Amino acid sequence: MMIREIVASISDSAKKLLDKIFLKGNKANPIILPEIIVTPTPMNLLHSEKIKDNKEMFIQKVNEYSLQLDIKPDWLMQVMNKETGGTFSPSIKNMAGSGAVGLIQFMPSTAEELGTSTSALAAMSNVQQLYYVYKYLKRYKGKMKSFGDTYLAVFYPAAIGKPDDYELPAYITKQNKALDLNKNGRISKAEIVKWAGGGYF
Repeated sequence: MMIREIVASISDSAKKLLDKIFLKGNKANPIILPEIIVTPTPMNLLHSEKIKDNKEMFIQKVNEYSLQLDIKPDWLMQVMNKETGGTFSPSIKNMAGSGAVGLIQFMPSTAEELGTSTSALAAMSNVQQLYYVYKYLKRYKGKMKSFGDTYLAVFYPAAIGKPDDYELPAYITKQNKALDLNKNGRISKAEIVKWAGGGYF
């Protein structure tokens, strides 16, 4: 007797179809179906306990989009955690008044590039806005080799792929003095990554 173990959630009609295909074989020439193994979607991502709305769907989409972007889901979770102050709110606004909003603090110009607006983004659910996070990051697919590069895709894309001692332009330092961790008047890539939560990885 042939034992077929299918680890998946499939409909009854799909099961019947597989049975019909299987029964076309015979003892001399049985049809051997490939083993189908479906890995469950990881639901215990970094900071997943902070997701209040649409939790299961949100985490499922984080996994799906991360796979398409060739990045680790936890990297994306930490980026959104940092940018929203741990709230994962799609409507949270930048406290400094830059006009940025949402899961990765979309600037008005960025929202326009993506075919939307900050007001529209703020009105979306977390799952709906997550698509625009994916749409934005898609342009950097293949370049985000670490959490640091994934965060910099949001904060300062020109630093993606640069060494840890790469220093950002003076105007970035002027606008973000809290990121100058060693207080030397300059901000390095390593300092940004540390500030953004690079210690998790």
